[in-house]
Amino acid sequence: HFFHVFTVYQIQFYQYIKERGYAIYPGKLTDLDTFRIGNIGEIYQEDIEKLVQIIGSFLAEKRGE
Repeated sequence: HFFHVFTVYQIQFYQYIKERGYAIYPGKLTDLDTFRIGNIGEIYQEDIEKLVQIIGSFLAEKRGE
């Protein structure tokens, strides 16, 4: 049950971020659940700050459930 809930949570996390104009991908470097952030083209400090804000909003919403 835990792994199903965690997988659903991950899918919601990725979708939430994608709906706001960013994309992250599952990490592949370890056996641990991680995610990767990459870029194609130019990326600015504001882009990273916005992504961090989006992630924070997702976590805040999940805490409120």
